[in-house]
Amino acid sequence: MKEKAKEFIKENLKWIILFICLIGFVVLAEDVFHKEIMKGDIIGYNLVSYFISDSITPLIKVITNFGGAICLLLVASILFIVIKNKIIIYISIVKKYII
Repeated sequence: MKEKAKEFIKENLKWIILFICLIGFVVLAEDVFHKEIMKGDIIGYNLVSYFISDSITPLIKVITNFGGAICLLLVASILFIVIKNKIIIYISIVKKYII
């Protein structure tokens, strides 16, 4: 019985992790839709409130802009070009040894 359970978990590990993440997302989304203040929000604000000052605001704005659409599109495009070639090379090496 334990062998079957281990084999099932090993074969479906990606789906199990995906299901757990989906449940976590639904729980968080439900709190957000009901506009509830969560404990994580309070803890996060308390951590960030120590760093609030006029001298750090420009740095925080620069960090925030890294999450903007233009920056994310630029990074995604560069990574797509760089990683695409590496994946093709990796697949050709794997096929060479498997076939």
